[in-house]
Amino acid sequence: MSLPLLEGEVERQPGPDERDLIIRGLRDHIRELEESLRTERKLTAVAEDGLRELRHVLKPLYSGLQKVFGEFDAMGISDSQNGAERLPAEHSKVWKSWMDKLPGMPAKFIEVMLEHGEMSVAQIRVAAHCGQQTVYDVASKLHKLGLLNKNGGKYSLKEL
Repeated sequence: MSLPLLEGEVERQPGPDERDLIIRGLRDHIRELEESLRTERKLTAVAEDGLRELRHVLKPLYSGLQKVFGEFDAMGISDSQNGAERLPAEHSKVWKSWMDKLPGMPAKFIEVMLEHGEMSVAQIRVAAHCGQQTVYDVASKLHKLGLLNKNGGKYSLKEL
């Protein structure tokens, strides 16, 4: 590290004309930045107006789709490819009852299994957003209650 003052060197200070030139340059740069900021704010306002308009136009469609999918859910129909969408309404009610009796992770586990069908521990862990030991603990609890089948390395809900 250089210590010019301790080594006897004196830094040259800019003269008044140079300082004025530096200050003028910095002020010009500030003006450019302020103009750029104004331009970006205008662009952002235009984009936000467009998004507001799009939201306004799509709102009725969104509301309608929410109602349709609410009806699908009430009927026990899902987009799963594993046959869960074919659950009779009375079976859905029974599983809903079990989910009410077993809140928390057991309910989440049942929900995930209804949605996806037979799953491995790793798949359940990811779908239920929990740890591996939690999967084993919940599976044991549901198995003791007679609600779960273990098929090799995979679990599935029992047929009602």
